[in-house]
Amino acid sequence: AVVSPQSTGDTPHKHQGRRNYLRLMLSEMINIVTSSPGLIAPKLLLLLDAMSAATGEVLWLVRNFATDWRKYRVKVTQDNFNDPLMAQLLHGIDTLSRLIKNYHPLIKRYFLQYLKQSDCIELRHIIQNFPAPEEESLLLTSFIDKLGGLDITNIEAEEDFKPLRIDWQRLQAYTNVSQSQLQLKQHEGLAICMNTIEYHTRCVDSMDNLLKEVTDLSNLCFYQKFIQDSFQKCLERSDTAPYSVVYAGVCSHFINTCNDYCPEEHCFIGKKSIDLANHFLDMTAREAQRYLEQYCLERIQMHMLTHPSFGAQLMAEARNNKEREAKKERIAPPIPLPGAESKKSKLEDMTQMDKNFAKMVSHLQALNTLPNLVVWQHTFAPREYIIHHLDELFNRLISKHIFQEGGQQIQLPSIMSHRLVGLMDVFRQLESYITLDTSRIFNVILLQHTQPEENTPGLTLASQYTKWYLDKLEEHIKNGEVCFAPLRKCFVRKHQMAPNFNAELYTNIAELQALAKMLGPYGIKYLGEQLMERCERHVHEMLSIVQENKELLIQLRACTMDQFPTGMISKQLKRHDVFLGHCIVVGALFNFRRLTVSALKTVVAKRAPFLQKCILDYKTNIRPEVDPSIPDEMASAAGFEVDADPALCAAIQKHCNNPNCETMWTLFNVMVAVTLPLQSLDINSVYRTPIEGHENNLHCVSTAVTWLSSCVYTNLVRSGLEKEPLNVILKERMREFVEKVSERMLKLQLEEDKELQKEIKQRDSLFILLEKMVRDSNHITYDMLENNFPFTILRNSYRAVYENKKKKQQKIENEI
Repeated sequence: AVVSPQSTGDTPHKHQGRRNYLRLMLSEMINIVTSSPGLIAPKLLLLLDAMSAATGEVLWLVRNFATDWRKYRVKVTQDNFNDPLMAQLLHGIDTLSRLIKNYHPLIKRYFLQYLKQSDCIELRHIIQNFPAPEEESLLLTSFIDKLGGLDITNIEAEEDFKPLRIDWQRLQAYTNVSQSQLQLKQHEGLAICMNTIEYHTRCVDSMDNLLKEVTDLSNLCFYQKFIQDSFQKCLERSDTAPYSVVYAGVCSHFINTCNDYCPEEHCFIGKKSIDLANHFLDMTAREAQRYLEQYCLERIQMHMLTHPSFGAQLMAEARNNKEREAKKERIAPPIPLPGAESKKSKLEDMTQMDKNFAKMVSHLQALNTLPNLVVWQHTFAPREYIIHHLDELFNRLISKHIFQEGGQQIQLPSIMSHRLVGLMDVFRQLESYITLDTSRIFNVILLQHTQPEENTPGLTLASQYTKWYLDKLEEHIKNGEVCFAPLRKCFVRKHQMAPNFNAELYTNIAELQALAKMLGPYGIKYLGEQLMERCERHVHEMLSIVQENKELLIQLRACTMDQFPTGMISKQLKRHDVFLGHCIVVGALFNFRRLTVSALKTVVAKRAPFLQKCILDYKTNIRPEVDPSIPDEMASAAGFEVDADPALCAAIQKHCNNPNCETMWTLFNVMVAVTLPLQSLDINSVYRTPIEGHENNLHCVSTAVTWLSSCVYTNLVRSGLEKEPLNVILKERMREFVEKVSERMLKLQLEEDKELQKEIKQRDSLFILLEKMVRDSNHITYDMLENNFPFTILRNSYRAVYENKKKKQQKIENEI
């Protein structure tokens, strides 16, 4: 074949012009049909012509793209067949097809009325006095009877015009034979009328087949490289990205290439079309996720400019600039204020964040175009793809911001909560562009982050904050770098010795409330369980030390203070300093548990006050037959402090199963009572009035004894090892403990050893600890303490401690 170089060279430009025209016309048709659906039936033939022409242009472009034009010696390159806007053409074809299917009942009503009230009358007029043989006359009469008997009032009734169309084909076969008395070519009006009737009947009962003939793109199955390249170019442009999902719709045409004569192709081509449709939808969702991630990171940075810490930074910078200006030094450039990025000289000026936002919206709109897509008997939900990727993105962004830059220091809970609010604001904004339930995403993902790490994929807020807080606190408490401040209700650094862990910043009330708000009851419960597991290891070590000193402790329990002087006890007790160290760590961790529960109570009171009051009412008015552990767990989960912490009871349960364990715990209290006075020799046992606590956390011992006693004897009573009521046995054991510790304290006051008397420097600080035990325990009263320890000594101790504080302040003022 001879190809004209001039005509061939002009062909790509002519077809490009046609495609541009068809894109414009299809867009206008879609707008007209959408706004005026009543026009779709009268103008159906025009719509089908436009769709057929657009389909032909797409197939022409695909076929010629794969042609090697070099052998024709014409000036045509492969770039002449690259149409970056082909997605708009495919979108127009697909949208019109869906509109025709959606309004098919309207089309059916229109053409049924047309067939009965127009076509039937015209056909009757044509065949009137029509010279036709008997057989042909019977066929024409059957046409009129069929059309005249239509019931146009019942639109929902199924009409089958296939026999009529077959009879029309039979009539054409009869009249096209040379020996036939009736020649169809001599009766052009009859042929036109019957062809019109055939078209109208197909619009009634065979619309799907009619659309398949007009918009069949099944040949694209054999040009996958072209389709994939075109799809990739579509994703890269913001103006064509909203139509990217149409490529997945094209895959539903692939199965039309199969036929019944080659059934083995159905499975292969069907799987091929499903895989390709899944690839297109997944790639569109991934691109939307990628742009959304970049947009979220920039929005989170902008949201952090509204945090109070940024305001403090601005104030510090302003103060430094004033100082530099007074010294005539160079002033640092001003820090951009929040909202400065919104100031633009031109509306067309777009920042990188604006571009990411525009691309993100275009990809989201593409996935929101179709509610579902059927490809080879498989239904795809494009919206579910982006929902799946949004779940992953939300989870990943939360995990990404848990730690500060460098990965060593965890984010402050208040800052993390502020970032989380900014991230949620971005996701809520997506509801304006896609049908999306962001509340479901928040509920699912944030609930996962209140669970331990082994129950969910990736890092979780609960696991990371729990591990970091407990590791840091336990490490610095052991090293004596932080101490618990009951007055400030947080942990504080001692002489700035822990620069890597700002205890005041991470454990104050505001930060712990932010932590409780993020983790919720589930997360705080997990934190308490992990904390109690660590405490159980320390309790195990303390019980092993008690076992080593069992014989001596039995003697100390039975004897008076005169028989065992302080110096003798310090020499005979094994590892008494290690025992007290473990007890201090346990007490400090118990106090941290109390702070987190108190923060949870405040958060729950703001979010669910009615539920919290119901739980309190249930806990207060519990029936006798109800297991008390159930309301205790409910109250603890709601933020109420109970006498026996459920997590601690569960952690030390294995130490309360032995019948001899009651004796061990009694000796445990004796061990605490006889080792506490030895701390008067430690210079770090000083009582610091600014925090109302001891510098070496000795005041935490009272919390440890109170909590452990309550939980131990609760377990013993519930297991049946103790027959007496819980309140009675606790009161008796705590009375015995107060007696023993008071004896040892008074021994310090009456110590006769002069050398030991010189070494005792923190006697007053230690006496104050007795009064704190009364405040911490519900089973120790001031009357019980006064019977064993004179209140005069306590008053003198408080006076001595606060006088020392005044002397130190005066000394500092004199030095200044």
